[in-house]
Amino acid sequence: MKLSAAPLTGLAIGDALGIPFDACSPSSPRLLDWNGTYVVAEQYRLGPGQWTQVTQTSLVLAQNLRQNRAYIPLDVSADYLSWYLSGNFRCIDRTMFRAMENLRAGHSYRGSGVRGSESNSAATRAAPIGMLFSRDLDVASPIASDDALITHRSFEAQEGAKAVAVAIAFLVSGGEKVDVLEEVLDRLSRSSKLRRQLKQCHLKPVRKVSSNVIDTIASAFHAFLTTDHFIDAVFKAVRFGGKTNTVAAVTGALAGAYYGYHNIPTYFLENLEKVWEIRNLEVNLLAGPKVRAAV
Repeated sequence: MKLSAAPLTGLAIGDALGIPFDACSPSSPRLLDWNGTYVVAEQYRLGPGQWTQVTQTSLVLAQNLRQNRAYIPLDVSADYLSWYLSGNFRCIDRTMFRAMENLRAGHSYRGSGVRGSESNSAATRAAPIGMLFSRDLDVASPIASDDALITHRSFEAQEGAKAVAVAIAFLVSGGEKVDVLEEVLDRLSRSSKLRRQLKQCHLKPVRKVSSNVIDTIASAFHAFLTTDHFIDAVFKAVRFGGKTNTVAAVTGALAGAYYGYHNIPTYFLENLEKVWEIRNLEVNLLAGPKVRAAV
């Protein structure tokens, strides 16, 4: 197990770097002139180094997994709802909002997800599952699918969550970068549109990433696999434009898992919101005892 792995830290960095450029065109002067530092996200009233729902829900899930050392969907869905009811959410997307309202109205976690939604928010929070269940990729995959179901009753959204969880599990357990895509593809359905996109993600030119899970995950893997350093991968993801924080967050999770905490430049750690809380949580998940079977 790579205790130096930093998927949650990497995710938060990507989220914070990307959110100021949400919906920007790749040719936007703001994005072209960006110097690679944290900047203010004026449209969301977030300061430099602050992050969004992407990191918030990942931390909610990570904290639950740390406490239970198992995936218990009823408990996880209750924690998502508690986060939502606190009102302390940032940049919440439409699918997450509707799913949380369904939970609040009394729907079970099996029926709360938004039918047909292919948004990326289930996949963007899947990294903690890969961290806890890194000893068995074939366990991480269906658990990620189950977690996605809480908010997304959608085949492709569930496939996206599986892709992220499996990749993180493989990388934090010491897997090589050149092999990660094959491990992911082996655990996705052959009928999945995401699988078809991932098979050619090395070659795919990326232009203004959308919030669709297929676009987001394929673009994140492209940024990770076609660069050689943590920060280069995240910068590339931000410069794609579009849903910059989500694609950079997933890219950051992959790159943080592979390159590790000590290969993240100090500036990006020192100026990240709650960096020590995030780091302590991810180390605990990586170093914890062998997990129980999922409930």
